[in-house]
Amino acid sequence: MLNPHSSRAYYNLGYAYVLSGKIEDALHAFRQTSKIEPRFSQSFNNQGWCLWQLKRYAEAEEAFKRAIEIDPNFLEALYNLSMIYKLTGRYDEAIKALKTVLEINPQYPKAQEQLKEIESLFL
Repeated sequence: MLNPHSSRAYYNLGYAYVLSGKIEDALHAFRQTSKIEPRFSQSFNNQGWCLWQLKRYAEAEEAFKRAIEIDPNFLEALYNLSMIYKLTGRYDEAIKALKTVLEINPQYPKAQEQLKEIESLFL
């Protein structure tokens, strides 16, 4: 039986759902995690990832922004937000987010690759 007061239990359940391809169920579990522990940035990042997979980009953007609000140096959430911007054609915002990632960690390979790719669209 799942402890209804354990954010970690819901988080682990969400992760298990992701691994089994049950994205809607994972999203629900990660949302429960955030209700119990509203400052757990990884849970918001995971919600954003689920919403991204479900092509609910506006909601994904909000979830990633919430994760970043909690932890401004959360590279994965910043990177994921940049990908939402890219997918929705907001290339200037994507570039800005990727540059922020690279300011924090100049060796973040995915950000380097995506920045080059997006910038090449305009050359």
